[in-house]
Amino acid sequence: MLTPPPAVVVPPVPSPAAIADPVETVEPVAACSLIPAAGAPIRTVALTGAVDASHAPYPRNDSERFLFRQLYDTLVRIDCDGRLEAGLASDWRLDPTGPTWVLTLDAEARFSDGTPVTAADVLAAWGEPGRGATLQPWVRRFVRSMVAVNAHVIGVTLHDPDGAESLRALAHPALAIARRQPGAGWPLGTTGFRVIDQPVGEVAAVTLARHTWGRGDLAVAERGQVRFLAAPDVDLRDHLDQATTPGPPMDLLVTRDPAVLSYATVLPAFRVTPLEWLRTHALLSPAREPPRGPGADVIALEARQALAMDAVQGDARGATGPFWWQLATDCAAAVPYRRSRPVSGAVYAKRVVFPEDDPVAGGLAARLVALTAFGDPELAALTRGLFPLGATGMVAVGLSAAAFERALGEGLDSGYVMPLERRPFGACQEARSLTSRAEWLVRSVAALDAGVVPLLDTRNWAVIRHGRSGVAVEWDGVLLLDGVRRGGA
Repeated sequence: MLTPPPAVVVPPVPSPAAIADPVETVEPVAACSLIPAAGAPIRTVALTGAVDASHAPYPRNDSERFLFRQLYDTLVRIDCDGRLEAGLASDWRLDPTGPTWVLTLDAEARFSDGTPVTAADVLAAWGEPGRGATLQPWVRRFVRSMVAVNAHVIGVTLHDPDGAESLRALAHPALAIARRQPGAGWPLGTTGFRVIDQPVGEVAAVTLARHTWGRGDLAVAERGQVRFLAAPDVDLRDHLDQATTPGPPMDLLVTRDPAVLSYATVLPAFRVTPLEWLRTHALLSPAREPPRGPGADVIALEARQALAMDAVQGDARGATGPFWWQLATDCAAAVPYRRSRPVSGAVYAKRVVFPEDDPVAGGLAARLVALTAFGDPELAALTRGLFPLGATGMVAVGLSAAAFERALGEGLDSGYVMPLERRPFGACQEARSLTSRAEWLVRSVAALDAGVVPLLDTRNWAVIRHGRSGVAVEWDGVLLLDGVRRGGA
């Protein structure tokens, strides 16, 4: 068992499922519509993390992911059931003469200032400023190259272009299209929302307005505005209590915080609804050898469940497969499998690092380090499986996003705790993205699981004011407000 002596046991936080109404919240949402009944539109959304306008349209945390999705669209979309749909591109085909997808931009696709979206805009959005056709690093994880055939047609070469499934990668939020403008705090978006205030850098509040286009003129829709409040350092229970919070009442909040969820369940004005399990936190270990034998597993499900209970607050469970990185054997391999195996006497820094803005990763890293300090033989066997070159004297270290990416790329630490999506837009492209960030991990996605140890799954819960409507769920669990899709959906 993973539980250490009682003196260091972290009491498990009760699951929100135990405190929520069993009729409304016993099962996660499966339909695309989160609120099927008619009602008033969402007016105020509370965000649990910081929002920085300079990051748009590529989100760096869950709050930016939620807000940016209301503003910036991708060339294609994946609905909540996994079906490929048109986005800014209305048509696509695989070029028979080469490994390139040819996409036609929708004639009605426009930025929020009314100008049409062109092939040049796509190239500008994906490219590095001042470097011509050189793509941004995060774009290169999914896209090999991009060319403008004409103003409305583009050719996109992906890393695995041989099947229709590969096109799904273009729905990734990192590939959303936006147009930056000098002096503007926010780049122009392409959805039915636009920013009507222009704060620069990290912001505490953002107001979006629904809009439509008619006869070339912008018209604000009758359903009006939505206010997003970014308050990472505020007790979110205050947002639920209109009596103590100035301004409009909060209509929607997405959170994992058990204290907030417990409070919301006793307030008659709100319903609490679980979303799907859509994120797996894993340990990437440079020194691990590939699993041996069928079904080899360094951490059994029971041990993963113990980690989920002991290491983090909020709704979590032991990671449950199948996992996409274990099923990627059909992906085309760019180069032969040449994983950098540890050599006798190899030295790795005695660190387990994690993104400092991810509390789940931080809790897991601290727990794993704590387990290495006990002399129990069973724990020693477990930690040797995770850190085969020695697990004594380990420390957990949180790094900024940029520093974490540098450390992950170097592969010189004992382990990296990080989140992975359970539902990638394209498994092969997601595998490419992961191995491009950590080339030491594997050179063939067929053996990607050699260095990836799944630990636990997490999910968010939606707190929604009764009488509100117009909230849908996307494939990756992000919520969409009514008015985002001007063409429907």
